[in-house]
Amino acid sequence: MIPAIVSLVVVPFLPETPRFLLLVRKDRDGSRKALRFYRKTSDVESDMEEMDAEHLTGSKDEEQEQAFTWKHLFQSPDLRRPLFIACFLQVAQQFSGINAVFFFSKSIFESARVDDDHVPFAIIGTNAVNVLMTVVAVPLMDIAGRRPLLLLPMAVMIFDLILMTVCRLVQANDPTIPGIAYVTIACVIIYVTAFAVGLGPIPMMIGAELFRQRPRPKAMSVASVVNWVGTFAIAMTFESIQTVAGDFTFVVFVVLLFGFLVFTYFFVPETKNRTIEEIVASFSSSHRPSKVIESAEEEEMKQLQASPLGRPGDSTAANDREGNRKGEGEEEKEETLRLVTSHAVETTDGKAEEEASTTPAVH
Repeated sequence: MIPAIVSLVVVPFLPETPRFLLLVRKDRDGSRKALRFYRKTSDVESDMEEMDAEHLTGSKDEEQEQAFTWKHLFQSPDLRRPLFIACFLQVAQQFSGINAVFFFSKSIFESARVDDDHVPFAIIGTNAVNVLMTVVAVPLMDIAGRRPLLLLPMAVMIFDLILMTVCRLVQANDPTIPGIAYVTIACVIIYVTAFAVGLGPIPMMIGAELFRQRPRPKAMSVASVVNWVGTFAIAMTFESIQTVAGDFTFVVFVVLLFGFLVFTYFFVPETKNRTIEEIVASFSSSHRPSKVIESAEEEEMKQLQASPLGRPGDSTAANDREGNRKGEGEEEKEETLRLVTSHAVETTDGKAEEEASTTPAVH
């Protein structure tokens, strides 16, 4: 109850999201102020330009955008794949077995022959690790990227559940083996650590990054419903699974995690260092990604050139070539404009008539 009361008091004082302020309320100053609050820096022009690009692209069909409905969400071909991915990641989060570990951590430790006096401390330590590693995951997402923090922790969780199953089988055959209970505790803590930096925070983060401002609230609402349905399903079925599978209970989650790992590797895109327009275009049925999406290296180069650190002395040869190419393109445009203007003036002065008079007659 206390966390709910604290949230009720604190949340009204938090600023709205910058995208909501700019794209929905058309409050440019408020959006810039919110960006400075969240970014903790006064230089937010690159973020404003990105949101401006999203606004210009999204306003091509203003009436359709204003009338965005649930029907559009489920019937739009360009939204089906990102919506499926957002919901799939919520399923992966819940059916990874994390709630089974939390809901029944006491019985897990007791079945591992942990002393009754030590069980509460093991549970407290498990939850403390979850909170700590979730905080650590926030900066890691921008450093390592979203996909690596999904794939690597899932692989660790698979190995950890296999080891936990082996420990349970060993204990079932010979409960007197020293230290096996502490290995089980270590397995649970490692599992929670891997979850807290991967499947814990990233599904909501990457899900929200797959949509523009208009479909995002409805899409994430659907994903949240899927998440809570998964929580309910695990809570209602885990005891039955435990009764049927016995010491092989976690093998079920090993199989599921392997399937989630394969799907994530092949179908979940990386969103780090990509604008919302690039991400949306990759799901568009009317665009070829190879022609629309710039590579991550080009995006990083743009950010470097736009940042104060991107001085000429620090630029690479690729940056120089890109700058020269853009410069040559501008010169060609200016030269073309001069030729067109010159031709128009000459035509006005009678140049066209002179050229016509000198043209030989055709017999």
